[in-house]
Amino acid sequence: MAGREARNQGLWPIFQLVLLGTLGCVGLSLLFNYLLLFSALTSFGRGVVASIALPLLIGVPMLAVIGLKLRELRGLRNELNRSASYDRVTDTYHGDVFSSLVERRMKSRNPKSGLHGALLVVNAEHLNSIIQQHGFVWGNEALRLIAGTIRSSIRHDDFVGRIGTTEFAIFLHHATEQDAVDVGSRIRSEIAKVYFAPEGEKDILTVRVGGVAFDEATDFTAMHRAAEAQMSATNRKTDDVEVTLLRDLTFEESRMV
Repeated sequence: MAGREARNQGLWPIFQLVLLGTLGCVGLSLLFNYLLLFSALTSFGRGVVASIALPLLIGVPMLAVIGLKLRELRGLRNELNRSASYDRVTDTYHGDVFSSLVERRMKSRNPKSGLHGALLVVNAEHLNSIIQQHGFVWGNEALRLIAGTIRSSIRHDDFVGRIGTTEFAIFLHHATEQDAVDVGSRIRSEIAKVYFAPEGEKDILTVRVGGVAFDEATDFTAMHRAAEAQMSATNRKTDDVEVTLLRDLTFEESRMV
């Protein structure tokens, strides 16, 4: 009952708009034809003028308003779609969207070109201490800087997603183990160079990077677990980037986190 009342209340403004708009158009048409009676035009002339002028007077403003509303609606729809796909802070894909894209990319592989690529996991482990010392605003700023550096370090065909509070994942299309190591090392190096001074205190952003390369079909969950295991094996005090071929890992190693 309450739902029906709410629906009726939502339709009432539309009914009012249609009724008042129709009465307005009829009134304008009557007024225009009435004024034409005082002109020197013949009946045929008045009919021609009315048939041209009335559509212009009524149709042009109405179509202009409809066009503006459609443009506004299209902008709202695009904004809604983007907010559903992208993380608000980092402007990278949400975790579920990222995993779906990886699965789709692997299913749409070209048999002639083979299937190979890599998944990197980047953990902004320094973020928690930044939040504790300077608050969430500066923590979000650190995430934005890290995400921007990651995007500038990968190719157009690659994509990145935020899969955890402090964790990003990068899918490298048609990348070898060495390609993944090179990209991971570049990301670590470039992030360390980023100027970051929360509340005027200069700080160095640090991340840990690990990943897996693959040369056969697999699922995202297996790749993610293996990549996190490789990331956990990296040394915090060095610039190591651990990347290995997925099929070279044992079952137990692939389950490490």
